[in-house]
Amino acid sequence: MQSILNLYLSCLNVPHTRRGCRAVYESNPYKNTMYGLAEMLREYGIPAEAEKYDLKNPEIVRVPAPCVAIIDNKFAVIRSVAADTVTYQTDSKVREMTYGDFLKQWDGVALKGTPDAASREPDYLTNHSQELASRVKGLLFAVALVVLALAVGISNTYLMTWWGLAVLAVNIAGLYVGYLLVLKQLHIGNTMAERLCGLIKESRCDSPKLTEASHILGMVTLSEVGVGFFFVNTIILLFVTDLLPAMALLSAVGLLFSFWSIWYQKTKAKTWCTLCLIILSLMWAQVILLLIGGVYGMGNLWSMRLITTGAFYGAAIIAVSYIDSFARKLLDYRDAANAYAEMKAIPEVMHLMIRRQPEIDKDKDLQSSMVFGNAHSGKTNITVFANPYCIPCAEMHKHMALFLAAHPDASVRYTMTYFSDAKSVINRYFIAAYQTLGASRTWQLLTEWYAGGKLKNEEFFNGLNLDITADSVTAEFEKQQKWREETGLTATPVILINGHKLPAEYSVDDLEYLS
Repeated sequence: MQSILNLYLSCLNVPHTRRGCRAVYESNPYKNTMYGLAEMLREYGIPAEAEKYDLKNPEIVRVPAPCVAIIDNKFAVIRSVAADTVTYQTDSKVREMTYGDFLKQWDGVALKGTPDAASREPDYLTNHSQELASRVKGLLFAVALVVLALAVGISNTYLMTWWGLAVLAVNIAGLYVGYLLVLKQLHIGNTMAERLCGLIKESRCDSPKLTEASHILGMVTLSEVGVGFFFVNTIILLFVTDLLPAMALLSAVGLLFSFWSIWYQKTKAKTWCTLCLIILSLMWAQVILLLIGGVYGMGNLWSMRLITTGAFYGAAIIAVSYIDSFARKLLDYRDAANAYAEMKAIPEVMHLMIRRQPEIDKDKDLQSSMVFGNAHSGKTNITVFANPYCIPCAEMHKHMALFLAAHPDASVRYTMTYFSDAKSVINRYFIAAYQTLGASRTWQLLTEWYAGGKLKNEEFFNGLNLDITADSVTAEFEKQQKWREETGLTATPVILINGHKLPAEYSVDDLEYLS
């Protein structure tokens, strides 16, 4: 199933990839809120604003389109609004409802993004090339399988007949549909699965009643049985034709399951599973084709090969079950990681974890005077302990630049250290720049320095007329040096929040959630 971010970006015609979209969406701890969605859109260079409409006066409500809204407690992309019709999308389907019904189900909040020509996914070209390579790899794999099947078919007489090829096609289709059903029961979205399930209006392939009945003795599920069944049939058809009569007999016996399945869906679950019905149809088609091909008249139906074939089915089904269980554990781990990310991003939790860290910046008289951003905002006090020649500090500075750009009311204090006395002169230059040129120009110089200016060393500051021997520069330099000695910090970069070291569980990007 496509995320609401993916659907909205597609509607806005903003260049993006499913892979990149999924990474941005899954990593955002507020992905299930309008705030989180707005933050994700900003990562794509799309300014977004939410507006609350007064539904008490529906005659003056003008819903912007396209936008994101919540309909019946679910995210939806509003694609267009006509005089009496609203066209919207919640998954792969585009639906319509009357304007009156929409107003009854809508909560009144709409999030509108306004992209421009520069709006696109971060690292779009890289992600696009990787996604294209993945598709090509899948296509090459499919072509290789077809070539292999044709090569094997030449050596198998019956595969050269129309019914033999038809049986092979039925099993390959059954393997694919079984795979879609496994994805459905794992709650992994798939566009094709959604389309097939939508063929029957009353269909609910993920119905709890159907899921409940899908387990056999608590060991395997019917979807796993289906994948194992069609997989073994495909292998027998291609490579182990001696087992064909036994496969045909067991396939006929398996038709008994179809009667129970239809009865259960109609009377117990009271809903239909389209994917299940497709699998049942393929099972019947296979037996009919084998009957037409005369396989049931070949003899040896009750030979010892039945045991071999049955063991083959059992081994394949159990193997699929193990793979399915492993996939479920990975999904559980992902869900737990997402839940953990959402929990630690709660401002109250973040502040609590920060306060549990030792307070190492207590003496305000020793705090650096190099404050960037809004020094009088009264917001959270952020201090960065950095080194001009530290490579990780250069990366940290990029993140801090993005943070200040997104939060003009925030402030960041820089305290600087050095590797050697010979290199400490650079610290004096930056202090002199701050005192002479001001915070804004010094921040620009820091950005240019970390971007490559450090390769010029002292020549980087030529033409700026900075006096690094001034008493005020020496006093600030010595103050920062004493601060370093008092705090005991040596490694860089380090972020302090109100005097407390940022916990290891957080990164610089998590500063977003402090407010």
